[in-house]
Amino acid sequence: MLKPLLTGPPGIQQTAEFMVTLCHEDEEGFYDLIVDVGAYVAVYIGMLNALAVSSAEQTLDDLAGMLSTFYTA
Repeated sequence: MLKPLLTGPPGIQQTAEFMVTLCHEDEEGFYDLIVDVGAYVAVYIGMLNALAVSSAEQTLDDLAGMLSTFYTA
């Protein structure tokens, strides 16, 4: 997953390099980061739902569509 990011724009490439390094040097820290990002996304989805900006279902559908587009492009 991270290898395609390494060829992306500078900001994306730096993020990918950080994640690859973290995964190799601190596997527990890498998994903690993944859990933290998941928790952030869950809170953000909840806020969008509570503010009636987008339902949780719609936001998850939108995210699934964006990921699908990213991986098929």
